[in-house]
Amino acid sequence: MAGWPVAAVRAASRSLDLQVAATPPSRDRTVDLLRALSITVVVLWHWTGSVTHRRDGVIVMPNPIDQVPLLWLATWLGQVMPVFFLVGGFANLAAWDRAAGSARAFLRLRLIRLLRPTAVFLGVWAVLEVLLVVAVPGYPGVLSYGRVVAAPLWFLAAYVWVVLLVPVTAVAHRRAALPTVGLLGMGVVGVDMARFGVGLELFGLVNTALVWVFVHQLGYVWRDGMLDSPGRRWALMAAGLTGLIVVAALPVYPRSMVATVGGELSHMYPTTAGIATLAVF
Repeated sequence: MAGWPVAAVRAASRSLDLQVAATPPSRDRTVDLLRALSITVVVLWHWTGSVTHRRDGVIVMPNPIDQVPLLWLATWLGQVMPVFFLVGGFANLAAWDRAAGSARAFLRLRLIRLLRPTAVFLGVWAVLEVLLVVAVPGYPGVLSYGRVVAAPLWFLAAYVWVVLLVPVTAVAHRRAALPTVGLLGMGVVGVDMARFGVGLELFGLVNTALVWVFVHQLGYVWRDGMLDSPGRRWALMAAGLTGLIVVAALPVYPRSMVATVGGELSHMYPTTAGIATLAVF
């Protein structure tokens, strides 16, 4: 029995070696790594940073950013949603190429892969809800806690949105890659200027849709090798960092890239140009 842990480790190692050997050379492992890290950070943050508890009879998910000096700076690296959409752009352009320009084939495959697990999750949740209502006296029902529990799934709606646009955005990328991503970036900045300059919150909803398209489009640029030059990558990083410093200095924006207790504004919803700047960084 003493040797079983060593044998188990060796078996796991052999299994991993087989998976690595089976990975086609065309697959970018950096993309897979970033996707896995992004999902891991999201899960860990919502289980540790955003501590779910009941306050005044309402379930809430506050975080300690407003209590710890300079913790907002950590959100410039810990806010991984831009990474998730950046990787999504890379992967979706690869899938678009495999579909040979067929919008129907592309959307069918991508939406099934995205929505089938969601449907299973919601179906299991619905069954458990019925069982709890029947079996637990005084059970308050999903409406008492569901909004907080389901809130982390908001990105699915945003991701479905960018996937549906791939037949348009991928074609635009192939015809004029840099002008397209440049126009989207200028559009994001312009919408925020209109939002805060005129005071119309409707523009916030516009950027909630537009920012993620911009980030997704950056993934196309990455996929097609336009960022292979170290000079370009360093220039982009410097531009993104400069933008983040400007965003942090402007009074209309919060410094934290995630919502904080007592904050009147969040970069995430309505989504702001700060998230687009973070994506560039």
